[in-house]
Amino acid sequence: MNRQTPIFGQPPVSIYYMKSIAVALLLMFAMCGYVRATTDTVRHPNTTFAIRGKVLPWLIGGSGINYTLGAEYDFAKRQSIGIDLVYNDYSEPHDVFDSATQNYQQGPRYYTVARGLFVNYKYYFTPYNTAFYKRTSHSINKDYLPYICAFGRIGNLDLHYDPDYKTNEVSHDERHYSAGVLLGVVIGIFDINVGPYYKQKYVRSAVKNWSGTGIDVLNTNTSFIGARLGVNVMFVLKKSHHVLAEYYKRNAE
Repeated sequence: MNRQTPIFGQPPVSIYYMKSIAVALLLMFAMCGYVRATTDTVRHPNTTFAIRGKVLPWLIGGSGINYTLGAEYDFAKRQSIGIDLVYNDYSEPHDVFDSATQNYQQGPRYYTVARGLFVNYKYYFTPYNTAFYKRTSHSINKDYLPYICAFGRIGNLDLHYDPDYKTNEVSHDERHYSAGVLLGVVIGIFDINVGPYYKQKYVRSAVKNWSGTGIDVLNTNTSFIGARLGVNVMFVLKKSHHVLAEYYKRNAE
């Protein structure tokens, strides 16, 4: 079977080539630290801008890279709105049995490419004088800035196969819509959050029918509840009296 080109885009660049790019970008993020402007604003003293992102390899299963790049606009002392672009690629081999060695060996691979748009609203807390904050910050030897977040995400996923991959599926395309609530914390330059979400998934796939003489198009609609763990590197770009900018300023001194 010939490799099928995804409806929403071309097949990804080699996973191994992308890993080398990811390492270079991770080193760049680590060296940059956080960046802030040198002047305060007069008209909007509580507004702050920040950028955030990450480049991380898949740690479980096959191989691939997760890319995220976004921006955050902080206002009204404790609130913010943000938007992120997400790109994930993933690849996993199909094990085949080698009759000569009587063992399973790595065979053809399948590939997925996922793209998404992530929009969120945050409310930051400043519990610096509470006993709980003092105990926890002392135990990790680091100040932190907690927040609660509501988010929505839309995206799509394409799947394709190596020519020798054994499957009846000819094409596979998905649309995703999800929303949820996160509890998060900013520690140093890292933005970490976790929480539940509800996802609606629409799948359109084309498969060979049981006789192998034609193609059946299947449309499915599923929904489920899951959990999300997010990690980003965040850089503040402008000083202000917003709690996020003050947190970065306090930890830089």
